[in-house]
Amino acid sequence: MKNLYSNTKKTLKLIYDLEKKNLIVILLLSLLVSVVPLLTTYLSQELLNSIVAHQVLNRVMVLLIAFVSFTVGSEIVGQISAIFEQKLQVNLVYKLNKIIMNACGDMKLKDFENSETYNQIERINGQIAFKPSQSLDMTINLMKTMITLIGSIIFLSMWSWKMALLLTLVPLTSIYYYIQIGKREFNIQYQRMEDERESWYLNYILTHDFSFKEVKFYDLKEYIINKFSRIKENFIKQDMDLLYQKSKLSILFEVGVQIIGAIVLFVAITAAYSGTILVGNVVSIIKVTSMIQSSSKGVMTSIYALYNNNLYMEKLFEFIEEFVQIENEEVLITDNAEITDIHDIELKKVSYHYPETQSLALKKVDLTLHAGERVAIVGPNGSGKSTLIKVLTKLYENSEGEILVDGVPLREIGETKYKQQLSVLFQDFVKYELPLQENIGFGDIQNISDTEIMKTCMRELNIDFLDEEDLNQQLGIWFENGRQLSGGQWQKVALARSFFKKASVYILDEPSSALDPISEKEVFDSFYEKTKGKIGIFISHRILAAQNADKIIVMDKGEIVDIGTHAHLMKNCRLYQEMERAESYEEYFAA
Repeated sequence: MKNLYSNTKKTLKLIYDLEKKNLIVILLLSLLVSVVPLLTTYLSQELLNSIVAHQVLNRVMVLLIAFVSFTVGSEIVGQISAIFEQKLQVNLVYKLNKIIMNACGDMKLKDFENSETYNQIERINGQIAFKPSQSLDMTINLMKTMITLIGSIIFLSMWSWKMALLLTLVPLTSIYYYIQIGKREFNIQYQRMEDERESWYLNYILTHDFSFKEVKFYDLKEYIINKFSRIKENFIKQDMDLLYQKSKLSILFEVGVQIIGAIVLFVAITAAYSGTILVGNVVSIIKVTSMIQSSSKGVMTSIYALYNNNLYMEKLFEFIEEFVQIENEEVLITDNAEITDIHDIELKKVSYHYPETQSLALKKVDLTLHAGERVAIVGPNGSGKSTLIKVLTKLYENSEGEILVDGVPLREIGETKYKQQLSVLFQDFVKYELPLQENIGFGDIQNISDTEIMKTCMRELNIDFLDEEDLNQQLGIWFENGRQLSGGQWQKVALARSFFKKASVYILDEPSSALDPISEKEVFDSFYEKTKGKIGIFISHRILAAQNADKIIVMDKGEIVDIGTHAHLMKNCRLYQEMERAESYEEYFAA
């Protein structure tokens, strides 16, 4: 109960911070609505007793008008409250989604390379549309039912405190069991999140175009559906077991409440026959007993749902505390911290290892890059090429050693200022199912409206398969009137995105992996032209593409094996020679 109170308090504070006015109005209206049943019960009792006692008609009419006014007023206030509740829920979901999206945007690459992070995000996103507002609803319902319950008990205690105490016996003993079931339900939901993501992914494989050809060709449909079914059938079994437990507890609760209610009514009716109480009091006792029964059930239901929801809210708070933060850039207060162009980048003994591993992905890398150089990075798979790029672009942090930018340590330069001078094409570039203008403009979001530069980039890369005069054309097939592209065409669009930005350093990771030889030549011609007087870096698995670079870096097992021109490496680097021979054999057999 202490944990329940703590999380409820934090939930209300979160909602108060996001939707202050709506929350205050809802709480005030809810408080007003919660006392109406007690007032109407009292008025009906007095009205009936006045009629039986043949009191003055004016008094009877006043009581009747008051009774009707409170009843009608309660309905009106309830409808007004429902409007504010709906408004709060819509705004709350929108603002919380923005918070989560903003937090995900501020995460580090290492966070997204951790499966637990995905699980955490899925737990939050999967239920953010209703859990927080549901927690508020349950809190308000608990408040209203508690007020009604306490008021009803006090009302009944004025006749018999023993009967009032007897009616609270079943609800009090049921709280523990409801909370235990709620805890078990949450734990099941929490523990199966990994399986939930897998079932979602299996569904995604069969319902999207990216996998259709392989699923169809290899006849994977039955296997995937069977795997999906095994996961979902286990979920159904778990859910039904919980449902049976809740149903049994609800039946026991209902039977116990009704038996005790019948005892109270029997005592009240007996008292009326003996003349101890009036008929109007008996009616009010019947009504109050019913209110205590329904309120008790409401309290149990609210506590159960609130406890279950608050376990979710606890995970939301943990996520917010871990990832939702304003990160201040570390800026050295000197003229050196201001960079408008990058002329040199120097790596000194730079090493990096992935979280949860001890082996180094980069091992004491020493490297200097100068403006005007086109640098190729080659090496076998897993040699550390992409890791080097991720460290260089600050996607990976906490690397050992030092990186200097024009002589200034990178850690003393603001991350935003540094990245403004870089433009990168990643190997696993994104195929945005969005209009062409956004697909290219995302390379430099500040200048996304500069359509002339976009068109120039398209012409430089010979993107003649798209109409440069129609930058609003939809790419991909997820949305209406979308244009499907081949892998090579998508890669050219991604290249245009990286070339769209005016930068000091251009980095391309396998820029021609999906291109034909003619397109590959066009891309590298554009790259060499674009990087005149700049630092140009590209990763390639093809020696043919690398041999024209001013400097070729050969990597293996996280280390730089050799650096030099193509001629130098062909004479002095065994690994480079082996790669060149393998490529020659490949081209020979392909021919």
